[in-house]
Amino acid sequence: MTSAERVKTLLNKDIPDQMGLYEHWWGETLRDHWPDQGYPKDEKPDVYFDYDIVGCGGWINSTPFMDVEDVVEETDRWKVTKNGRGATLKHWKGRSGTPEHIGFEVTSPEVWKKYREPLLELSTDRIGNVDDARKALPELHVASALEPIEAEGGGTRLQVVFENRGFLPTSGLKIAESKEMVPGISVSLDLGPGVRLLHGTTQRDVGHLDGWGSDIAGSARHPLYSGLGDRGHRAVESFLLTGRGEVTIAWTGGRAGSGSFRIPVK
Repeated sequence: MTSAERVKTLLNKDIPDQMGLYEHWWGETLRDHWPDQGYPKDEKPDVYFDYDIVGCGGWINSTPFMDVEDVVEETDRWKVTKNGRGATLKHWKGRSGTPEHIGFEVTSPEVWKKYREPLLELSTDRIGNVDDARKALPELHVASALEPIEAEGGGTRLQVVFENRGFLPTSGLKIAESKEMVPGISVSLDLGPGVRLLHGTTQRDVGHLDGWGSDIAGSARHPLYSGLGDRGHRAVESFLLTGRGEVTIAWTGGRAGSGSFRIPVK
């Protein structure tokens, strides 16, 4: 089963091939402890552990009175604050942890109305940076593989693999693609001295890739993103090379950004 199939099976209360994998960690675990024990620095846990569920999108601030944090008491080890929800909480200083819940101001309908009113007003400040969240949703990963070819006169087959691990397609939404508002994925090779392409061209148009949101909901069943496509989230382009040297692979991925890397051909 794929991750999407596994999670969908669980939500339907059926039995999958295995339990879906998801976990989250304290910041100190990934930053201070695991790297000393062999964990790759700056690697995302959802990629490294192959999670079946990952977070996506932005964050909506539902605190009635944003940016309110009144200090009630403080020592060198902890701090007690009253936040914009009327909650008084005790936090550790310098490390993560679940706060101690000391008290709450909302104890009557009259006080509740005071905290309700700000939430009834439209405020874009609660959404954060929408453009940054939108750009981050398509997440294009590009890798390469080399395979020696004995038939067809010999040579080396270079495969460039594109995988969108984000929620939305690389076009953002299908309507953006249909109106040609966002360019599709393209890849080009810069062949160094001693390397030659046997067939075709060094530049290819891959098109757009769907995100995993299409696998979970499908375009007809998704209420918020009805323009999700159905092409799949992975594509492969193959090049037949001969000789030895270096090849630079450069790619652009629509709203998923661009990049390049160099590989040796032996």
